[in-house]
Amino acid sequence: MKSAMTLDNAGPRSTPTGAGTAKLTLAASARLPILRQCPPDPEEVAQMIREAAYFRAMRRGFAPGHELEDWLAAEREVALQLA
Repeated sequence: MKSAMTLDNAGPRSTPTGAGTAKLTLAASARLPILRQCPPDPEEVAQMIREAAYFRAMRRGFAPGHELEDWLAAEREVALQLA
């Protein structure tokens, strides 16, 4: 009887199989790093910041005097999303 390597939450382990093929479970594949294909377009990032700042202002009823605070918080929020 042949055995194949199977990955699970406990790590790799040998399991008997008739085919002797390697398997990758969904739990193990969830731990693989996600690679970004290319850097984000600067205009797309700027649009994300504008939208985040707008929604922050909307949540507080567009009260004046908090525009810079909204913008800086939106920049931090988008930077975290793209990190």
